[in-house]
Amino acid sequence: MPLLSRLFRGDLALEACLVHDAEHVVPGSMGSHVGKIQLALQLLDSARIVPWETHPPKYGPSTASAVLAFKRKRQIINYSYETEADNIVGKMTISALDQEILMRENGVRRRRACGDPVRSALLMRGGSVTSTKLIGVPTTLSQTAGLNFSKKLGIIWQTTRRAAKKRSFGHLVMVPVANELLEHFGMVVTSPRDFMDTIPHDESVDVQSIFALLKLRQVAENSVQGYTNVLRVIVCPIESGGEPIFGQTSGGPSETDVNLAKFFPFVLINARILRHDKLTLLHEMIHAATGLTESDHDDKEPDSVFSTFSDRSILKRAHAEGLSKSFFASPK
Repeated sequence: MPLLSRLFRGDLALEACLVHDAEHVVPGSMGSHVGKIQLALQLLDSARIVPWETHPPKYGPSTASAVLAFKRKRQIINYSYETEADNIVGKMTISALDQEILMRENGVRRRRACGDPVRSALLMRGGSVTSTKLIGVPTTLSQTAGLNFSKKLGIIWQTTRRAAKKRSFGHLVMVPVANELLEHFGMVVTSPRDFMDTIPHDESVDVQSIFALLKLRQVAENSVQGYTNVLRVIVCPIESGGEPIFGQTSGGPSETDVNLAKFFPFVLINARILRHDKLTLLHEMIHAATGLTESDHDDKEPDSVFSTFSDRSILKRAHAEGLSKSFFASPK
């Protein structure tokens, strides 16, 4: 029987490993198939693979240690010729990895998250919504006079390889649009890295699948490691079976899945669509900074960035203050 998980199936090297003893994956091996094994170990056992073994993927000492730990934990031993687990990926090991990954792929679905949907004020229950704009006064300036938090909001902007092929770098327009509102509070979005970073991920993402989110987040981590005081923003094609999903915040202590909760909050931006007001990034940054949920949206204030209406234009003081105190805020 061939490999069944979406992560492994169709990979010629891993399919051969499942069938032929001579095709075992051993220390010193290199290639994308090693990278898939590393990713599986990270997803299943939170294995620590050192960065220089992931780019390009190489079966080095930390990978070998992770394989050995995986096999010891599950007592994967071929008693016909060995008495204890080794650090080689053979038929039994690749089969075990494949079965556990398959279970994760078909496992628990994630709770519904925001998605930054577009709603019309005319559809609100209870009648019309009153605008917060003041006639003759620039609303943003009237709300922010005298406020200066003097903070940099650090992000790492990563685009998946599939999104990059579709020329989805146009979504970067959300950064200057966010800065137009943030500047009135003395804040600015910055990055310690190139905004053109791409990551080796070639699939669309089902944001309701915990496994799909974990896989994407781990690939992003493998590509760029060592940043804990910035917000990771990943541009990728997002699957949507219902209303369009423009963006989503995942990770952090509010997550129901313990593995997702280990990551600081991170933002996904849908590479397939772009909101008219181009404020999805700032909207999701508020979610990530404050822990506010979908039920906290400002849907009685259609001008607020934290509403879900189509033409937002105001960053409220409370949300600006939340951003200034976030884990990704630092002094200018």
